[in-house]
Amino acid sequence: MAATTYNYTLSAFDAAGNVSSQSAPIAIVTLSKSTPVLLKLSPVADTLIGGDQAHSMSTTLNVYTWPDYMIANAILLKFDLSNIPASAIIDSAVLQLYQVEADGSANAYNVSVHRLLDKIVNFALATGFTYDGVNPWSPSTCCYNNTPLAQSNISPAYSTLAVDRALGWKSFNLDQLVRDWVRTPPSNLGVLLNSDATQIRDRYRYFASMENANSSRHPTLLVTYRLPSSGPDIQAPSVPSGLAGYSLSTFQANLSWSSSTDNVGVVGYQISRNGIQLGTSTTTHYSDSGLTPATTYNYTVAAYDAAGNLSNQSSAVSVTTLGTSATGSIKLSPLADSFLGGEEVHVVSPTLNTYTWPDYMIANAIVMKFDLSSIPAGAVIDSATLQLYQVNADAAAAPYNIPVHRIIGKTVNFARANSSTYDGLNKWISELAQGDISSAYTSLAVDRNLGIKSFNVKQLIQDWISDPASNLGLLLNSDPTQPRDRYRYFASMESSPSSRRPSLLVNYHFQNTGPDTVVPSVPTGAQGSAVSTIQVNLSWEASTDNMGVAGYRVFRNGVPVGTSTTTSFSDSGLTAATSYQYSIAAFDVAGNVSSQSELVLITTLSP
Repeated sequence: MAATTYNYTLSAFDAAGNVSSQSAPIAIVTLSKSTPVLLKLSPVADTLIGGDQAHSMSTTLNVYTWPDYMIANAILLKFDLSNIPASAIIDSAVLQLYQVEADGSANAYNVSVHRLLDKIVNFALATGFTYDGVNPWSPSTCCYNNTPLAQSNISPAYSTLAVDRALGWKSFNLDQLVRDWVRTPPSNLGVLLNSDATQIRDRYRYFASMENANSSRHPTLLVTYRLPSSGPDIQAPSVPSGLAGYSLSTFQANLSWSSSTDNVGVVGYQISRNGIQLGTSTTTHYSDSGLTPATTYNYTVAAYDAAGNLSNQSSAVSVTTLGTSATGSIKLSPLADSFLGGEEVHVVSPTLNTYTWPDYMIANAIVMKFDLSSIPAGAVIDSATLQLYQVNADAAAAPYNIPVHRIIGKTVNFARANSSTYDGLNKWISELAQGDISSAYTSLAVDRNLGIKSFNVKQLIQDWISDPASNLGLLLNSDPTQPRDRYRYFASMESSPSSRRPSLLVNYHFQNTGPDTVVPSVPTGAQGSAVSTIQVNLSWEASTDNMGVAGYRVFRNGVPVGTSTTTSFSDSGLTAATSYQYSIAAFDVAGNVSSQSELVLITTLSP
């Protein structure tokens, strides 16, 4: 029992059954739940892997990027956790490495923490090509010269630390990793710290190893744990049920299941792929990426509690990734739609309208929002068409131009938004959201004929897939080139019949070889000038990318205002005699986005 004193004595006996007198008693007090134990551990082995040489006797452990955007080295460490009781509740686990050298760049260097899978490493002989001096790591094309570097033998990242240039101790969070190892000791094959594939060549961090002459700088693992208050919890959670899986890409499998139960409480779930533990989740879903196209994988899930009790494995589910020629299409309805005009809210109106009144002025604007989460990450958008059904039009013969914009910087409450406010309380920068939208992505000259009108929103959807957080909705604007009382009316989500309601048709395909994780280079040479009281023009040098640059995002005062597929951009609708800061970021078709360029300060002309 916890926090209780027990007295023990010993007696000796021989084969004839003779028993000695008892020894003097010794008192032992069991730990209480509130008494934390701090354990400081040194690695039983450490090394770095890179190239075909063993580095276990090196005085440093380093992570290194070479060439541009590729992993050159990785750090391996192994800890003996046998002194941590199986029932221990892990409060924290911190890996401490002492940084002894860093490159000259001001940028932080991201070092990710992974668990080694399915290879028993000989640290004295391991290289970038083999895990024991003879047998190879699983193949990988991640790195220079196709050096595997254990990249196909590691779990997804448990944590990532942005390591600055300052020398001294750097602390990596290993809480969940140590919990997993204590719960399933055979899975403790070691930990890998990865280099940063988002950096250019010759970016690095060096840490002291166990062979460093200054022993005070050696790696350490600090583990704080507690024991249960009323004796060990030995009851395992129930087996997870309802495991289901699917794949919407060539490189990722998605899993979901029903919750388990436990006498104390379920802490999380352990996911296994083809019988090998892959990772953990504190929710009832998990995504496994970095897979091979057109390949079948078998998954099981087990639940665990805080005491480390693990349920039996669930029934297995097989998931086959899509082939390299796979394509997809989806039809989406808006999550919400409305039109802005006056102080009233129009979210339940059966129509959406654009209206010009008085002469050459915007009176109304259409807003709507789509949930794109069902389009898989990494998808390349082939086409995206917004379809609106026109139900009424003015009598003029001239077409009515409707541009499509992206809403920026405002989270719209569609049930309360009006021409003045985006949520019934907080105001737009200017009326009808005109100061909170990007430059036009496209514009459609809408004739008078009733029926379906199709807006090309391919680039807008690709931008949202690349940066989901920027999906705040779209706005269709009225035509300020028309005289008063020119308009177009479209069916809304409240329209009857339902066949006329708005829809978004998206066609996409998948990359051929799994996820592209390499970001484009940072745009350089950004410059600009004001050409009027309301417009500035920008230009910059082209970025480079391993798969090709798809376009550029333009930021005004830190907020994205549009994209360009060329190395120039015009930003209009500005205020006279006002200074704006611009920066540029490049993106590729996989959604990788570079860091932003240096800022350019531009002041619009005075009236």
